[in-house]
Amino acid sequence: SSDSKIGEHYKGFLSDSITVGFFGSSVAYLDSGQSAELNWLVSPELSSLTLDDGTGPIDVLVQTIDGEGSIVVSPAATTTYTLIGTGSLGSESVEVEITVDEAAVINSFVSNVAEASPGSNITLVWDVANGSSVTIDNGIGAVDPVSGSVVVPVNEETTFTLTATNSQGPVTESVTITLADASLPVAHWRVGEAAGEKNGSVLIGEGGSLFDGLFVGTPSFDVDDPAPVPGGSTASIAFDGAGSWIDVSGYDGVGGDSARTLAFWFKGDLVQPNLNATLVSWGTGATGARFDTRINTAGVNQLRTEVAGSGSNATTPIVTGEWHHCAVVFNPVLGTTIGDAFFYVDGNLEVLTASGGTTVNTNASNGVRIGNARVFQGRAVAGKMDDIRIYDRALNEAEIVSLITPGNSQELKIIAIRQLENGNVEVDWAGAPGDYFFEYSLDLAPDSWLEISDSELILQGETTATAVDDFIAPNAENRKVFYRLRPVE
Repeated sequence: SSDSKIGEHYKGFLSDSITVGFFGSSVAYLDSGQSAELNWLVSPELSSLTLDDGTGPIDVLVQTIDGEGSIVVSPAATTTYTLIGTGSLGSESVEVEITVDEAAVINSFVSNVAEASPGSNITLVWDVANGSSVTIDNGIGAVDPVSGSVVVPVNEETTFTLTATNSQGPVTESVTITLADASLPVAHWRVGEAAGEKNGSVLIGEGGSLFDGLFVGTPSFDVDDPAPVPGGSTASIAFDGAGSWIDVSGYDGVGGDSARTLAFWFKGDLVQPNLNATLVSWGTGATGARFDTRINTAGVNQLRTEVAGSGSNATTPIVTGEWHHCAVVFNPVLGTTIGDAFFYVDGNLEVLTASGGTTVNTNASNGVRIGNARVFQGRAVAGKMDDIRIYDRALNEAEIVSLITPGNSQELKIIAIRQLENGNVEVDWAGAPGDYFFEYSLDLAPDSWLEISDSELILQGETTATAVDDFIAPNAENRKVFYRLRPVE
């Protein structure tokens, strides 16, 4: 007919292949008094088609045109509708339930992460049943009442509350996102320091399995030649330059024009089998969309970072058979091209010998690769790496220097305080190697701190120690005592 919604060929296909192809409702939940539309797709050649809401079947074949039909219903209570079709292939029934005036149920409301860096994005995901409306606070507003996801930025510790509402009232579920320590890297491979790591073929990352890197080819842990990492290192990762590298498929690096710092220790083989031997790489091949840090083998083997389109070169050769600490810092506030990046070798700011003009716009979708280029073939590096870090902020020069200065990277903090049976107090504390004053106060006034000991010591290579107070420990006269440890200047 002239008003046919489907072609003759498709009608023939439906007739030969289905009885009831689809039966569904426009909504799964209604408040009493509301309506829903039931829709179906069936064979155009059915001999009968009925709809039953539990009170008896009604004929709906007359309102089905070319196999498609619909009806508006307004159930007063939760109802199961059964569509029954009979045709040349036999009979088939399909059920649809519409829930009416029952409490909303939040099946799940979660975040993809529990902890986020300031300014980063998180993804909230929800699944709700029986909700007439669903909202999320903190400026998100109304969302799909059944399921969905939304990406939102986080700048401070935030609790997001999802509210599902219907005639029975609201129900809520909350998710709290805490802030990661901004001083810490977003990705950190200590290399060989995790339990059992040196016996396996996975480079274990801090922060969970998403940061773990799988060996490709024959990388190996070298326990005889770790880098001089502050706080100690027990192994480096060695690459042979013959098709061995590490793929971190669960972490894509820092994207767009966001601030970042890449830092690592590197000891390069004097002979590099491949031109453009690449140390750390992520992104794609479009102009500006990759972020590759490599050896400039066409120059004096200095550090180079390129973004597809152009790159920038440092000055100091890093392929010397000795360990060098390397860092690349990009701060979009100071400039948006790769020529605005800062390079540090062994803590010293480098003069650029080449400065690229391509805008940094990294496509963070390809996973981080260590020891080879992500996009190009034949760029495997020969040498060893250790303590590989990616930050989602631009470190300053003092912070770069702290990564190579023994002790500077260890935070001073008291871990535990215990009062012993004899009344003495044990204090466990962590910090950089060196000498410390052990002090006490009864009221925390600035001038109230008095010295218990000036001989507390953390040895080189250690990070924790225990101090004992057998002088001013809490007693009946002094019921509360405060303790602190202070580095000897």
